Amino acid sequence: MNTRKHILIVMLVCLLSACSSDRYAKDIVGSWVLEQQNDESVDCDHIIILEFHEDGSMNLAKIYSSGHNYKTKWIESARVNRYEMNGRRLHVKGRTGNGLDFKQEAYIKQLDSLHLCKKVHEYHVGTIDQTIANGHYDQVYHRLDTDYPKPSGMWELVSLNGKRFSGFRFEFKENGTYDLWIDINGRWELKNDNNGTWFTYGNILCTNYFNDIFKEELSYENVSHCYRYSINDKSMTWESDAPGSNSFSMKKIN
Repeated sequence: MNTRKHILIVMLVCLLSACSSDRYAKDIVGSWVLEQQNDESVDCDHIIILEFHEDGSMNLAKIYSSGHNYKTKWIESARVNRYEMNGRRLHVKGRTGNGLDFKQEAYIKQLDSLHLCKKVHEYHVGTIDQTIANGHYDQVYHRLDTDYPKPSGMWELVSLNGKRFSGFRFEFKENGTYDLWIDINGRWELKNDNNGTWFTYGNILCTNYFNDIFKEELSYENVSHCYRYSINDKSMTWESDAPGSNSFSMKKIN
């Protein structure tokens, strides 16, 4: 009898462990944005987006710097990254958007419908000799609403950093590019070298463009910025807490 009880207990523990493991593997699927690292808030230009897929692939997106003054680019990695869940243990390996191999070992501290909290034990990028971090740091991610409205269409700028501002229109296209139109002597003219691209993840909007309008005495560069945006009928706002960034309000033209 005691032997049977022992077997039943072992089977119950194994079943519960398996269910717990399956839950983490299921609940991590979706899109997540980094909100905090080591209890410090992450500003908009240091946002990281993770997208976990059921097939074990993972997208990684963030702003990368070229090492040249102010030159940055938002890059989505292809789905070459892979992840594995072993209970609360998360193993990720793949390639960053700027072409470096990486791997990460982490422990899931909390995972629910809104939050993913993990403690990273190891993070290597490039060759083993180029390890940039090998220790412990905590990250808190927030799940993104994938049904959030997109800023497609033509939008005219009405305010910059809370002050009335006009003369610019942004045309967001379905193919992920956007055009900048400038009012020159009452005539809207296309800025041919804008090279604008846009990406959205829930309420996160990230852009790449050629910066020679709001340059603030910086050299002309291809740069990127991220914003938390909101759309209410025909009004849209972009807000950023990154140093030196601007906030915008726009109205929809069509």
